[in-house]
This record gives sequence, C-alpha cells and structure tokens, in this order.
Amino acid sequence: MWSIVTGNRLFGVLSTTGTRFPAGAYLAKSSAAAPQISREGSRGTIRRFSSDTDKETGVKQPSDDETSLEFPHALNVHYDALNAPPSPTKQPLSVANDPPASAAKAAAAALDALLSETAAAPLPKTPTRELTFLESVDLFFDEAAKLTTVSPALLGHIKECNNLLEFTFPILRTNGQIELIRGYRAQHSHHRLPTKGGIRYDVRVSEDEVKALAALMTFKCATVDVPFGGAKGGVVIDRTKYDDMELERITRRFTVELIKRNAIGPAVDVPAPDYGTGPREMGWMKDTYEAFNPNDIDRIACVTGKPINLGGIRGRDNATGLGVFFGIREFLARTDVVERYGIRKGPGIEGKDVVVQGLGNVGYWSSRFMCELGRARIVAIAERDGFLVSRSPNGLDPTDVKRHFAMHGHLRGYEGPLNVGQGQVEYVPGDPCQALELECDILIPAALESVIHGGNASRIQAAVIAEAANGPVTYAADRYFKTSRKLGVDCPLIIPDLLLNAGGVTVSYFEWVKNLGHLRFGRMTRRVEEKSMRAIANVLERHGMKLEERDLKELEAGADEATLVRSGLEDTICAAVEETWNTAREMNCDLRLAAYCNAIRKIALDVSWWRTRLLCCAPQMFQSDRQLRSWWQSSQVHRTKLTNVGTDDCNPESVCYLWNFPVNFLVIVKTWLKPRICLRRN
Repeated sequence: MWSIVTGNRLFGVLSTTGTRFPAGAYLAKSSAAAPQISREGSRGTIRRFSSDTDKETGVKQPSDDETSLEFPHALNVHYDALNAPPSPTKQPLSVANDPPASAAKAAAAALDALLSETAAAPLPKTPTRELTFLESVDLFFDEAAKLTTVSPALLGHIKECNNLLEFTFPILRTNGQIELIRGYRAQHSHHRLPTKGGIRYDVRVSEDEVKALAALMTFKCATVDVPFGGAKGGVVIDRTKYDDMELERITRRFTVELIKRNAIGPAVDVPAPDYGTGPREMGWMKDTYEAFNPNDIDRIACVTGKPINLGGIRGRDNATGLGVFFGIREFLARTDVVERYGIRKGPGIEGKDVVVQGLGNVGYWSSRFMCELGRARIVAIAERDGFLVSRSPNGLDPTDVKRHFAMHGHLRGYEGPLNVGQGQVEYVPGDPCQALELECDILIPAALESVIHGGNASRIQAAVIAEAANGPVTYAADRYFKTSRKLGVDCPLIIPDLLLNAGGVTVSYFEWVKNLGHLRFGRMTRRVEEKSMRAIANVLERHGMKLEERDLKELEAGADEATLVRSGLEDTICAAVEETWNTAREMNCDLRLAAYCNAIRKIALDVSWWRTRLLCCAPQMFQSDRQLRSWWQSSQVHRTKLTNVGTDDCNPESVCYLWNFPVNFLVIVKTWLKPRICLRRN
C-alpha cells in the first residue's frame, strides 16, 4: 500500500491518475515502500523511504538521500478531519488506540467519504511542453518504421535500449573534500559488437540523453555501414570547475567502474571523445584499461580518438567536420536536390552564406572546410556568450575567430583580422541561438541537441539545415517544416545527423581496425606506390612529355595514413548520400526518414541472422529427442519442410527447414547434439 503523509499525519492516497486526496488522519502503520507527498503548491513529490521509522507513530521518515518524483496533477483540497466540526456522516478519525489494521481501514473509509467532494474539483491545466530529446528520437523512429516491412516485434526490439548503467563514485578533490560523481553508460543495441559511442562531460547529462544519443549511434553506424552497435556515456560535471588532476581522477575512476561492469573492451564497448572530452581523456582511459588487462593483446583498441603516439590515427581530430563538408558538398552537387528544394544560388557550395553555431571541434572544422575547400562565406559564428556577424565580402575567418576564443574564452572583443576594415564585424551578446534565425543559405548547428525547436522553427530562414550536431532539430520543428512550409519554396533541406555527423565514428572505425591489426595504414604500400608512379613519370618524360617539379612530386607521392583515412571517409559519406537520396526518391519522403529506413532494414537483417544462430544452438539445450520434437512443433517461426535432402525428415534429429527471412537461406541441423549449419543465399 502507498501511504502519503505530511509529518506524521496521513495526507492522502495516491490514485492511478496522479491525484492526491486529503484524509486528515494520523497513520499508525505504513507500508515498507511508503512514499511521502510534500504539500508545495499544486505538485507532489514521491520519496522512497530507507529504514528509519518513527517509533511513536510507526511512520517511516525520509532520509537525506531520498530521490524525488513529481506528479503532474494534484487537488488543492484543504480538509482536516481531526479538527473539523463533527457531523452525522463525517466523524473525526481517531486511531490512537486502534490497531494498525483498523487504522488503515478507518483511513480508507474517511477517504471514500471525501471522494464525492474531491471528484468534482477542477484539475489544473497542464501546459504544453517541448518533447524531450529521447521522445523526438523515438517519434522519428516510429514514423520511419511505418514505411518499412519489418515486423512490429522486431521493430520494438530495435527501438529499445538494451543496457543502461548508472553509478556514482567518490573522488578526492585537491582541496581535500570528497565529492560524489554520477556517471552513465547506455548500450542501445548489440546486433553488432562492439558497441561504440562517445563519453561527454556536462552538467546536463541524464539518463534520457545518453539513451537518445546511444540510439542515434546505432542508426548512424547502420546508415554509413560501420559494423558497430550504438552506445553513449557521460559524467555529470561542469569540467570548468575542476583542475587537470581532478579531471584525470574522474576519468580513471569512471573507466574503473566500466571495467567492473564489463562495459569496456575492444570486443565489448569502445568509447570515444564527445562534448567536453578529447584525446587526453581517451589516453587516460586507455592507460587505465591496460593496467587492468595487461595480457589482452588488443587492449590498445579499447578506446578510439586517442593521441597519435598512444595508438591514435591521423585525421581523427577533424574527421567529423570533414564528414560534414563531404555530405553538404554531395547533396548540393545534385541538381535534382537543388531543384526539388528550390535552393537559392544554384548547385554547389561556392559563394553561399553560412551560419555556424558552435566553435568546438565539429563547428570549427566544418566552417574551416566550408571556407577552404568549398569557398563558402561564413557570415556568422555563435558561441555560448553571443555571436559574431560579418559584413565583409570575405566573411569571417574561422581560424582567427578560434584563436581569439581560445585566448579569451569568449567572442567579445573580436574585431577581425588587420586587413578587415573597422565595423565590418559586429559582436551581438546574449542568446547564441538567435544566430540560427539569421538569413543564410546554409545553417550548421554544431553544438548541442534540440536548438531548433517548435518555439523558433517559424523564424528559421536558412535554405539548408546541415545537422552537424546530434539531434539539433526536434520532432516538433521537423513537423512544422513539413506541414507549414511549402516544398521547393521555403521548406529547408534538412541533411540528417545520422549521415552528416557520421564522420567521427567512421574514422574511429578505421582507428579500431588499425589497433587490432597492429599496423599503421600505408606502412607496407606507400613506397611501392611511389616507385610505381615514378616509373610512370619516367616513361612520360622519355616520350617527350616534360613535367614540372610540382606536378612530379604530386604524381610520385604515395598514400600515407592521413591520405588513406581521408579517402575512406569520403567514400563512406558519398556512398551513404547516394543510398539515402535513392531511398528518399523511392519512398517519396525526406532525407531523415530515408536514413532511418535504411538503418532499420540493415539492423533487422542482422537480427534475423541471430535467429539462425539460435536455431542451430537451441537443440543443444534439450535433454532428449522428445523435448527436441516439442521445441520444433512449438516454434512460431514460419517454415517450410523440404524433401529430397538425403535424410529422414520425420526424424527430429535430422531436420531441414527453409526460413523466410529478408535474405532466404537453408538451415540444416544434422543432430541435436552436434548441430551443423549450412547457409545459402538465394
């Protein structure tokens, strides 16, 4: 029974709708799981009791470490049955001398007598709210799932988060105080192992956030054909309030907590940098894991995004930003995309005005590649203290702005390079999200999630929204663009984060493969390529074609690690763009739903192969032929019996079935003790 008390007085019983009803009686005995409702305004708080009990009344008292849960609806009915005047139908309830069972029954009777009065009381209106990040991700998934032919049961399995770890650990600060730190690690899907996802340090880290980000990692990896499951972790801290030694202690202890729970390892779960973390933190995590696993030959692959001298890979630092550039370039190079969405200034990136929100790793490299490789003009850059707006024909220089921000910690005071005239750059203090509403051709939100929502979607003027961050556009904003904007006129082209933000995890995959192979990319091929190209140059010169020295060096240059990584990233993003656009045209949907559909199909196919593995392993779990026959007959999976297989197909020890999966294959179980599998693609 759930008892609701204020002090030692029974205040009400919680109904299934969240409404509280006053009783005004003293409670002599309470349930072991009794919560407490506090009378603060019109909202209540449930607190689960620990072990302290009031000896006089038998009511458990809350302890200091109790957690709280708010209820949305409550009735403000002030009635005290103990002090109210007596009446024939309502007598003051006195349970001082009653046994505990009688007290509970009397309290319930008093509550029943008051139901007629409280039922008619008006409930306060619940204000409309923006969907949470996790709710937006789930709704995007549900909308895309309707376009697929995957079974509802399998969709439910793909959608749910498999594992969620939440733990606390103490650290000793440099001032001698001990502080309790909370950490999370969510593993969304194990359809492919290891799981992969970043670790972020931020005060806004929560259970819902890591679950949403882990789900996005699952679909992101499937979109770009990276063989990982999705995961995400975080530590609830403001890293600016800790020195380097304290951050190292937090990172190492967080790693130890993951090791104790078998939630980190080259074949289990591979973390990476995220918001608030970088190569330094990944180096600490790697070193801690190696200390606990000295005999694991592949231990260096336990994390990615490491410094190069600790097993990192060249090109990882700018991989996400370069992937953003490749994705925007490929979509805007298509004339059919430009015509469908009515993008101003025609195809291509050159000459287009760009607004970037966030000057972290992703925002900086995205804006830099857009300027240097795409020849776009950066007209505004936003950070936490405000944003810069440029009136110069050349726009802002991301490298110069980044240098100023690194030195001062804010954008205030930036006046631009010396070759830019005074007054060409304006600093606007205040909310950086206001920069999202500036008129531009390409908007790149590269900071945190949910910055474009139902409240500001109507003021977005960009022709292209390139989601460089994770989930910057909420479901409400996405619905507004689809329903209130006209395609080809003012509806923006939204390039989804599932594709555009996948550059980081793609190069992390390359780093993981490099660590498992214990060999640097290009080490065995670079010199061979240089000699081959030099021989070609010599042949050309013998036939009268004189090459300049600069051209000769470019021709003879072999592919080193950075070149190979960049080539692999470009190929991955270009292939994903092609696949996503083809799906969007085939299903007549937007790019986000197309990316989700492709991801769902691939994951569903992987899970189907799991079922094959279960078919071959399950017979080993049975003790007799009779149990095996019962298992075959009770199986709900659709199958068709085959003939002419050279065995007695009536014998449960020798069975052959054709399973109707997305990719049909034959499964042969030779004996229930020693099963054998043979797969054949149709």
